[in-house]
Amino acid sequence: MLSVRNRDDELPKDTFGFRFNLNPDHEEDENDESAESELRFDGRARDYRFEYILKEDEYSGLYMVGGEAYDQTGAVVGRMSGALMIQEILGKSFYAACDSVSHQLMECSVNLFDSKGCPKASWKAKLREEFARKGRGGLLYLDEVHLLPSHRERDVGLDFVECLFNELRFADMCTLAVLEPFGAPARGVKSRAITMSDQDKELGATANVKLARHFARMGFQQVGVTEPLSNYWFVCLCIRQTGFTSKAAAAVVEVSVPPKEPKVTPKVLTGKDKELFDACTLSMTPPPPDKIQDLLRSGADPNNACALHACAANHHVAAGRALLEMGCVVNQLDSQGYTPLHLAAAKCTCQSGLDFVSMLLAHGAQKDVKTSKGQTAVQCASEAAESMKTFGKEA
Repeated sequence: MLSVRNRDDELPKDTFGFRFNLNPDHEEDENDESAESELRFDGRARDYRFEYILKEDEYSGLYMVGGEAYDQTGAVVGRMSGALMIQEILGKSFYAACDSVSHQLMECSVNLFDSKGCPKASWKAKLREEFARKGRGGLLYLDEVHLLPSHRERDVGLDFVECLFNELRFADMCTLAVLEPFGAPARGVKSRAITMSDQDKELGATANVKLARHFARMGFQQVGVTEPLSNYWFVCLCIRQTGFTSKAAAAVVEVSVPPKEPKVTPKVLTGKDKELFDACTLSMTPPPPDKIQDLLRSGADPNNACALHACAANHHVAAGRALLEMGCVVNQLDSQGYTPLHLAAAKCTCQSGLDFVSMLLAHGAQKDVKTSKGQTAVQCASEAAESMKTFGKEA
């Protein structure tokens, strides 16, 4: 994950809990036990020199990454920070290692990789066979690449990252790097609920397109066109060409942005419809089927109340069966574009959820209907299963 944060003129001094100590005159102490867990290397591009350090963290196979850029006078003009995960070493600890670095890395990892750090089938085909054959298999995550304003617009930032790429590739250590757009909080900063205007959102989208095209010069490709895959770009270090293309070439790179979700006005239920919906959602125990039948006979409209959706979300099987037997539409869409099957599939991690899914399918529920976010019921179920795995590892 590569993200560029343009801050003020001051460079960050501390990153991921350790202070930069990239003195080129650094001499290793034979008695220094930490020396074995550190890797140091450097690179050059034009009048700039780059120093890097990889420091092993609490998980074997997880390295914190730090870097500094120097101009021809020896002054520090840029810094980077991040992490490197070696999948074959981390194994089943991959998710836990990602979570120990930052929340946004954990979110990225759950979206793109399985619990062992292997790319998910949803975009694995884009990596080509060379990814599986070359390199030891590593994921590079750069939290920040920061340059002083006076040294921007000279491709110094790309050179800074390029030299790191080359060192990792030549060391047969890292095969994949992933780029995420602006917006994620820095490590140690709690995310806050911020209300953004439409104008701010447009500016953010424009900045992300510009950022994606900037790194497309290094060979980054978009993972997918639908959310959440559209948020990520990747490059395989073991098969990419060195160097980068021109700004003119990157300017025509197509960037797929998910369509804006229409503003949804919440439905206001009244009378028997509200009573039916409340019975399916607010009760601490599953509503008795005879109560559901009484409400329907007294005039409640189950389709307007999305009663079957409510029962699916709460896996009230008996109440849901009563609704279906009295003619409730099995494939009705709610205001978010979900059918009851989507909601039941997201709850199929328990037996009652599985029973509800089976019941809907027996009554003609369609499996290929997609939500407003482009998800089928199978994808909703898969996402729920991944979330449960993650929760199990964190618990």
